[in-house]
This record gives sequence, C-alpha cells and structure tokens, in this order.
Amino acid sequence: MVELIQQYKQSGNIDDALSAKKLWDHMSKPYRVCYRREGVLTEVFFSPLTPLIQIENLVLKLKSAITEREADLVVDEFRKTAHIY
Repeated sequence: MVELIQQYKQSGNIDDALSAKKLWDHMSKPYRVCYRREGVLTEVFFSPLTPLIQIENLVLKLKSAITEREADLVVDEFRKTAHIY
C-alpha cells in the first residue's frame, strides 16, 4: 500500500491512489465469524488487528462446540485472551 501511495505522489496517477484506498479498505475490515448451533445463527466481529492464526484457531474450537452455550463460552474466552497487534 505504501508503494502505491509513493507511486501516486511521483506520478500523480489517480488510479494508484484509488488502488491504495481499495487495499486499505480491504485490510481494515473486521474479521467476521459466523456459527450455527441449535438452530441459532450467531455472527461475531473481531478487530482486523487480531492475528489471523488466532481467528483460525477460534474457528477450529467453534467446530468442536456442540451447544450454543459452549460456542458462546469459546467466543467469550477468545475475547478475553486474544492479542491485538
């Protein structure tokens, strides 16, 4: 993204600035995790600064949760222990 901004500053090409903005918008979206237990669909959001590996581990733990209550506990524990960079 920094390279695109530098290209824009040097060339004045608006396409470079738009590409940088599009990339930034994509990178700054929060993580969205959905899970369904006992017929209830739950959607939770996490900071884009949370490392992807932590989100992937959360999803794996949610797959092993059988009840809605277990899944909610997994998410609550994750929120307490997730490291945001």
